[in-house]
Amino acid sequence: MQFVFDLDGTLIFGGKKMSENITNTLLGLQTAGHTVTFASARSIRDLLPVLDQRLVDARLISANGAVIWEERQLRRFVGIDTDTFARMQSLLHSIGATYLVEASTDYAVVGNDAERYLPSYVHLAEASAKNVDELPFIGKILVLGCQDPTPLLEAIPTMNVTRHRHQGEARFDLTAKNVSKHQAFQSVCVEEFVVFGNDLNDIPLFIQANHSVIVGDFPPVHIHANEQVPITSRTEAALVETIQKLAEKYGT
Repeated sequence: MQFVFDLDGTLIFGGKKMSENITNTLLGLQTAGHTVTFASARSIRDLLPVLDQRLVDARLISANGAVIWEERQLRRFVGIDTDTFARMQSLLHSIGATYLVEASTDYAVVGNDAERYLPSYVHLAEASAKNVDELPFIGKILVLGCQDPTPLLEAIPTMNVTRHRHQGEARFDLTAKNVSKHQAFQSVCVEEFVVFGNDLNDIPLFIQANHSVIVGDFPPVHIHANEQVPITSRTEAALVETIQKLAEKYGT
């Protein structure tokens, strides 16, 4: 069976590296013949450092579905087209925005506050900050800060982009139109799957999954979930138990 996992707030918490206990449970899934996919809003550059080296060969869906990385190589990407990005840049400049532009590992931070944000995005030795025009493609734009965002928000529905919002965050990111974790997963795998997640960008996966598990209790996601792992002092133990139970239920 295919097992698809969100990362932040699902398998890792507070931005920390995945625990040994969770890591070993996922390795056990693979040993039992299941396939593990990580699907995250993070870029590849930001995703790899939170995984144990024994898991980095797994399928990684990053940037909310814009980039797929498998066996340590870029497999597929859907970038924002040149004309749309030029229009987006003009809008972002007009509202005084500082924003992060992601490819797969390389990135650019643009705006008056770029120097303040830049240290937060250097996580992978192989990654490097570039000028925007040096990036091989534009996978995701993360708006870090701006003045009044209204002109941008009003323009987004008329542009060839998708806006992704996140639980409890004022920031949002933009990808090419119709990009999603589910669309990315479906583009490389048509098999049935189990999903673990917690956020708005997981909902399309939850709707299509054979079995879905929400970690926490975010109502828009919870209504689509078959099962819940609540946030308590034993969340990690409950996660391990649930993964192992479903691995046995959906044995290969």
